[in-house]
Amino acid sequence: MGAMITAHPSLLRELVERCENLRRRLAFDNSADITRQLDDATYTPCDHRHPPAGRGAACRTSG
Repeated sequence: MGAMITAHPSLLRELVERCENLRRRLAFDNSADITRQLDDATYTPCDHRHPPAGRGAACRTSG
């Protein structure tokens, strides 16, 4: 098993803030562009072994 790589806390805070902002925007404007941006942002910290159709699914919260 390889070494585990961890992100700097400030990068993680920035990603969480970006995801929260995009979720709020998506609640008002359910556009394909915002959905794609949210998918891209949630894919970053997630397990990259998931197929593209499931990108970010493991990181998303319901509601």
